Amino acid sequence: MIWNATGNRVVGNVIENSGLADIASATIALNPDDPSTAELDNCFSDNTIETSAPTDLEALAPCGGEGNGGSFDDGALDLLVLINEQPDAPAKDSYKSTPEPEDQESMPDPLTTPWKKFEAPTKPDVDAIKVPSKPKD
Repeated sequence: MIWNATGNRVVGNVIENSGLADIASATIALNPDDPSTAELDNCFSDNTIETSAPTDLEALAPCGGEGNGGSFDDGALDLLVLINEQPDAPAKDSYKSTPEPEDQESMPDPLTTPWKKFEAPTKPDVDAIKVPSKPKD
């Protein structure tokens, strides 16, 4: 079974040099009644990108408007190829040459701080998140 990402808004991001595509939308239809990529109800607008899959994704599925009627098949990601073409596993002893990480910041007073019961994840304030400036080369 595949759990598709649906109803997502991808807006105002700066994405570059991502390899296959800076932004993408894709699915694998295993059954005739499974949704196609066009039916996932994801939208894309105002992103700074160089590539997308399918081609011209922001025009195909804009947020707050109708798409241009183009084809979601043009430049689509073939997820089956991505799944099947996995890189070779690292050697079993590769851990021996992995550098040891630097010391990490520890929790203040870990032996005396009372535990806090987890109730639910906290939702971020999406409107408060801003795209940072691109670092200078």
